Amino acid sequence: MRRSVRFYDDNNFPNGFIYQGFSVEEAAILDNYGLTMKGLLDGSLIPESDEEKSFLVGVKNEDKSISLFVQCWLKYYDKL
Repeated sequence: MRRSVRFYDDNNFPNGFIYQGFSVEEAAILDNYGLTMKGLLDGSLIPESDEEKSFLVGVKNEDKSISLFVQCWLKYYDKL
């Protein structure tokens, strides 16, 4: 998964992810990879690796067992 600039969602999580029910590890994943995950899902980024392709499949099928990235994104989406 490509690392990106820090991902913020001040509209839904104004105090950051860690204060909204995410673990330290989950918050770090969203902070560091959230823009990449969002871009893959909205089509503004094209998957460049098998990991990114698996992420798309996992989110589409809501299969949290595929990776921690899928698990974090689905948890983020559920809290919106």
